[in-house]
Amino acid sequence: MPINFIPVYNHVFSMNRRGYLLWHRMRANGLDPTMRNRIVFNYTESLKHFLAKCLVSRILYRNGNIFLTEAPVSVGNTVNYIDVLDCTNGIAYEMQNTIHGTIKAHKNALYNAEMVKDVIIVKLKEISPNVYVAHKQLEKIVV
Repeated sequence: MPINFIPVYNHVFSMNRRGYLLWHRMRANGLDPTMRNRIVFNYTESLKHFLAKCLVSRILYRNGNIFLTEAPVSVGNTVNYIDVLDCTNGIAYEMQNTIHGTIKAHKNALYNAEMVKDVIIVKLKEISPNVYVAHKQLEKIVV
């Protein structure tokens, strides 16, 4: 096997320069590129949280972006899990029911990670329970 071999599992990571650099940037930041564009969920998530995460992921995928769900990001000695990480643009999407000082401070710690350039907090209380309406609302939020 050649030394420069990078396994390509589907059409999303073609061996063009952009895909090659993104693959290595993800690996260098401790992210598993083989887990891209998959929905991973936590069993303690509410149904609305899960559906919002799925809708954000769908919007990113349809826009041609690479995403990870429950992406582990190390900040110092702790590991934080991002609900949805847009690996193409470096934007983390966090679904939250309540917003208070400790949540904001915890999520702002994600800014220190190399892979994350911005954090967008999706306020679940402002998202409609109707899936189609929620999809339209989230399309306005997702960059």
